[in-house]
Amino acid sequence: MTGWLIYDKEGAKRNTWFINEVINYAKKRGAVIKLMIVQKLVLSVSDGGFCTIYENQKQEKPDFVLNRTIFPFLS
Repeated sequence: MTGWLIYDKEGAKRNTWFINEVINYAKKRGAVIKLMIVQKLVLSVSDGGFCTIYENQKQEKPDFVLNRTIFPFLS
């Protein structure tokens, strides 16, 4: 099981401890959580479907998302 933990750049700096706790908790339970910085995330439609690009690499759809941003379009 894979998930994304989405933060804005400043929020990630302020919440480093919490982010590490969430990632480690998930890892102990067999899940992988990847920190995603919203400013590096590109959302688009490609070939009639939703496409996500992060740091110039197309991303596979996660099983779940923990959105810790105030970003209505993303929500």
